[in-house]
Amino acid sequence: MLRFIIDENLPYRFKLWNNEGFVHVNDVEGIKSDPDIWQYAKENNLIIVTKDADFSLKIMYRVSLKIWEFEYETISLFAQQDLA
Repeated sequence: MLRFIIDENLPYRFKLWNNEGFVHVNDVEGIKSDPDIWQYAKENNLIIVTKDADFSLKIMYRVSLKIWEFEYETISLFAQQDLA
């Protein structure tokens, strides 16, 4: 079953997420920032529901960073083979 965490910028009392598949950040102790939400969602296998544009920018940055790391590692691997 998919489970979701609702960001603080969305209404706390909303019929759609008034069930066990949803948790609002206001109900979770220790969440004080976006990185806290990311970490909690990751640890609890939750999908973040937000209208905060910063989250989508972070996703795009992380994806592009991972692609760059992969390309860098691949290039490094080929460079090492050429030197051998």
